[in-house]
Order: sequence, then C-alpha cells, then structure tokens
Amino acid sequence: MKFNEIKPDLSQVEALLPSVVIELISLIGYAKTEEMISHLGGITFKVGKSVRKKGNRRGELLIELLGKETAAIIEKHFGSEPLYIPRCDSALREWRNRRFIDEHNALVAAGESSRFARITLCPKYGVTDRWAQKLLAERQVSSQQLDLL
Repeated sequence: MKFNEIKPDLSQVEALLPSVVIELISLIGYAKTEEMISHLGGITFKVGKSVRKKGNRRGELLIELLGKETAAIIEKHFGSEPLYIPRCDSALREWRNRRFIDEHNALVAAGESSRFARITLCPKYGVTDRWAQKLLAERQVSSQQLDLL
C-alpha cells in the first residue's frame, strides 16, 4: 500500500491545524473533515444558503462528497459565506513524518536494520533515502535534547 492511499488521522496533529479546520471537526467530525480536505483542500468554497435546492451544483457536490445531513450542517453554519478549506500541508507532513518514524522504529525493534527499514519504507512514503536519514537524525536529536531536561 502506498502512503497516499492511507487516510490521515488529523487528531494526531490537531495543534497544527488552522482554526477553520478545528471548527469543521467540531461540526462534522474528523472523518468527514478529512474527506473534505482531501477533495476540496486549497479551495474557497462559497456555501449556499440551501444545498438541497436543485441546480445548486456546489450543494450537490457537498451532498455527493459528505452526505445530505453533513452538507446541511455545513450549510446552516457557513451559509452564504465563502469557506476557505485549507490543505493543511504542514499538519499532514507532520503526520506523515510521525507515521514514517513509528513504522521505521517498529521494523528496527523487530530486528531489521535501519537501512532495510528505509529501503522498505521510502518507496511506500514516496520519499528519498536522504530525506529519511535527515528526518530520523532530526527526531533523534530532539528526543535526546528532551532527555536532558
């Protein structure tokens, strides 16, 4: 399975999320917010006053993507307002990095070498070996610094 096929868990990086995403999560939950970000992230979406009216293509898109009930919640809360749906790049990168490190550490704990773990994980995550080495070195330094406190 490639990394881009894995659905992100925004709850793990909530502190890095923009306020509008936190607001969406409180309204429609993590799963629906993640779905919205993956399909509409980076777009300003003008929410209509009534997503249920025929001919309202934006409303129909919301219903198709999130379901009628969720679309109605968004309509009620954001109706007539332009809603910028952030891509959440920094939060998603952090989530990816944490996943990479967790999987790397699990492979090493299971007896694999760090090099073999990188050979296995880099193609999955679509990253280079150099990027992985740098990430692992940065995280190791920061965890060692925390141990000093």
